[in-house]
Amino acid sequence: MINLYIAHPSEKVARNMAGDLLKNKLVSRLSIDYQNHVFELQDEVVVESVICLITAQTKALLFNEIVQFIHSKYGEDTPVYSVPITQSFEAFTRQIREKTKNQTV
Repeated sequence: MINLYIAHPSEKVARNMAGDLLKNKLVSRLSIDYQNHVFELQDEVVVESVICLITAQTKALLFNEIVQFIHSKYGEDTPVYSVPITQSFEAFTRQIREKTKNQTV
């Protein structure tokens, strides 16, 4: 199981992604941070931008399908990352198993 992170500058697009991910049973639940401040160094200058950050929980085996889905519908420049969930309580993992589709191999 993984935590999935998807970043986009548009609130409207982030909301659409959220609905698509849930309706297609690609994630069990998610949250959106609409004011995620990102800082990076560009030409020795600290630059701040504000993005929408989707955080979702899903099965690790769905990651490639999710990336393909997001990139085909919202553009290949949309960053999608994951971090493994190494420990959790039973009700949390059951929710992920039950609310996401079965992966095809």
